[in-house]
Amino acid sequence: MKIRSLLITLLAVFALFSCQPKQEKRSYETLAPSGLTTHTHNLRANLPLSASKGVMIGQAYATLEGIGWQGDSCRSDINSIVNDFPSVNAYDLTGLEQGKDKNRDGFTASALRDDMLSMARRGGLILCRWTMPSADDNKRKVMVEAMAKYLDSLQDGYGIHAPIVLQLMPLTKDAWYASLSPSEYKELFSSTATALKDNGAVNVIYAYSAPATSNADAFMERYPSSAASVIDVAVSSPDVIPTLLPTLRQAADTYGAALGVTLVETEATNDSYWQQTVMPMITQTPISYCCFGRNHGEPSAPSAAVPYPGSGGVNGFMELYNNGKTLFAHDVNGLYLERKE
Repeated sequence: MKIRSLLITLLAVFALFSCQPKQEKRSYETLAPSGLTTHTHNLRANLPLSASKGVMIGQAYATLEGIGWQGDSCRSDINSIVNDFPSVNAYDLTGLEQGKDKNRDGFTASALRDDMLSMARRGGLILCRWTMPSADDNKRKVMVEAMAKYLDSLQDGYGIHAPIVLQLMPLTKDAWYASLSPSEYKELFSSTATALKDNGAVNVIYAYSAPATSNADAFMERYPSSAASVIDVAVSSPDVIPTLLPTLRQAADTYGAALGVTLVETEATNDSYWQQTVMPMITQTPISYCCFGRNHGEPSAPSAAVPYPGSGGVNGFMELYNNGKTLFAHDVNGLYLERKE
């Protein structure tokens, strides 16, 4: 009888606990008055000021692929050369808004997410790019909701989001929105940024990205100052930079924006390119970051934006690394933390 009573008691206890409501996952994240996560809010405040310390150096997919390798988050062609990781990682999110598992460069959504979260843990800058593929209002609404959902998914096991700088609708020649008037483009940019936030993307600040031009006024005429807190200069030919960047620096200061450079094309294996072109370009005018393109392919047929082991240009890149004005992973901290005066 005692055994029977004990069994009945145990069953009653089990039933009691099994009926308890499931505990919700606790998040350790807080929102700032701006409606952004605290870390993202701090990033927006800190990024313009970071240029006074130096320029953060980065690369597209830096810890996802390189010459002769892919999918090793503990590896980077830059790290293989200078024994330090880049302080900026860049990713293209285009393709994920259509429910696809891969972006247009062939990386899965989960691989991109994992790499971005690793970068956030290192305290570096995460630079993303999204080229909206459709002019149809209904399709755009669905795409914005899907992109917001993905951006919201960039959170760790504690519910803390990775802060993102998103180059929203970069002005490339083949983009449908490049034909819009300046006022139409600014309205589309601002309304899209608002819609992303309204759909849960509270870990994002926005960058206006346009090709470098010799005319600074023409470059800035589409800048949506109410929505974009970063001005990104897409450089394919550095020739215009000496005259353009100082003027854009003044504009960035006026708007309280960060100023950054994305190099579309580089001559990675040329020492003089790093010494005589890149070095002056990124050290003479204060900018927050400079991000280079991706390295991919096999050693027999490489496509490289930065040097890699065994290539030319290593000595020139080492000089860039050793310059006191360039910042790599070991030099960056506190980007997501509240600035103490």
